[in-house]
Amino acid sequence: MSLAAVETQDWLAQPARRRSTAVGPEALRIVREEGTSESAVSAWQLSRQAAMREVREIIEETSSPGWDGGDARPLSWRAKDALVDALGTLTPHVPMPEIVPEPDGGVAMQWSRGRTRSLIVSFGPDGGLFYAVHIPGRRETGRRRFYAQLPSDLLRIAKEATAGDP
Repeated sequence: MSLAAVETQDWLAQPARRRSTAVGPEALRIVREEGTSESAVSAWQLSRQAAMREVREIIEETSSPGWDGGDARPLSWRAKDALVDALGTLTPHVPMPEIVPEPDGGVAMQWSRGRTRSLIVSFGPDGGLFYAVHIPGRRETGRRRFYAQLPSDLLRIAKEATAGDP
């Protein structure tokens, strides 16, 4: 097992005080309000487990300088923590995103449907949250503070970006 794999396992096993994978209160409120069947929750939990495996693979693959064949920086621990915390705020009403490492040491989550709907939430190397929305009637970019939970409006946009026909 590589050193990066060992570090990844250690990082993912760290106590919740350092990083949280619990579903936040905002996510629980949304689940209660919208109602969810047990089968939908079970399928979503399997999807979440697959996403966490993907996170482990990405962390291992991006653990050394030049992981992209160029001059990419290793994924920062702040970006890793922010990603895992953000994934913990997702509910069964929000599909798991595509996870994309960035060469500056950050990582992004992307939800999309067709060419006309997407939300990209990027965590920079300092853990700062940047976002870009492209859905019918709404195009914007911005930066937000990130306190271990995705803002509820971005959760709603992620759901909207993946809903219905493209």
